Amino acid sequence: MKEKSGCSGVLFILAGIGSFICAYIAHRGEESAKPSRVTSYINGQINDVGAIGGNSNAVDFYSIAFYVAIVVGILLIIIGIALLSIGGKDTSNNTENNENSIFIICPNCGEHNGKNNVRCFKCHTPLTNKANNQNKTYNQTLNTNEWICPKCGRTNQNYVGTCGCGEVKPK
Repeated sequence: MKEKSGCSGVLFILAGIGSFICAYIAHRGEESAKPSRVTSYINGQINDVGAIGGNSNAVDFYSIAFYVAIVVGILLIIIGIALLSIGGKDTSNNTENNENSIFIICPNCGEHNGKNNVRCFKCHTPLTNKANNQNKTYNQTLNTNEWICPKCGRTNQNYVGTCGCGEVKPK
């Protein structure tokens, strides 16, 4: 079965970027909450007068928020990359034996054919659909409402006049 985690991976990466934006805002808040140093320049000398403003509680809060946002952002991006890397892998062992597969692999040339094909559209080798336990031959149909294309072996409904390969329904 194929995992569908690519979208989740992208969302985790976007959340990680959002966390880094929050870290930047926290850093700016920390800088603005620190007290400002006041100096004076009298007779050619620079004197340190002291500090004005600032809130030590706010500095502590923004400092903690900064580091938490950085760690959370890194974790979210790592999870997102992990989800993206497993998103495209097929965890089934063989497409031909998978019950939910929409393909039959040709035993002769390895081409992927639709599960309703009776013959490989590339090399015209008869196919066996193991997922449905059907062993169809070229002249066999499932019921009277279907016809099998003589060119590619695809099973078509009677109301379909031309097969997907371009072959016209035989009379």
